[in-house]
Amino acid sequence: MVIVGLTGSIGMGKSTAAKMLREMGVPVYDADAAVHALQAPGGAALPGIESAFPGVVKAGVLDRQALEEALDPDFLIWRDSTPDLFVALVLEAWVRCWEARLAEPRLAEAAA
Repeated sequence: MVIVGLTGSIGMGKSTAAKMLREMGVPVYDADAAVHALQAPGGAALPGIESAFPGVVKAGVLDRQALEEALDPDFLIWRDSTPDLFVALVLEAWVRCWEARLAEPRLAEAAA
């Protein structure tokens, strides 16, 4: 399996390129969507965030303003690196899922 990273600044066409790839049948992993899902109500990242910053998860929902206020400059590294850890774990699971699907004989035959 070949994995390609699609990067760029705001307005560079990443979403458009990803849409075109999806339309061609290429599996696309969206890290932004993964982070939003991890931080959504009931998301897998919430317990860790709440553990590090008590009081920022209220009724199962991340209070982004409270999190921003709770952040000390020393925690900026945590804020910037921890979501990447969660995204990396989700990406690994996503890749393994696709590898397993591609290994199925019917998919290999369809691709041949």
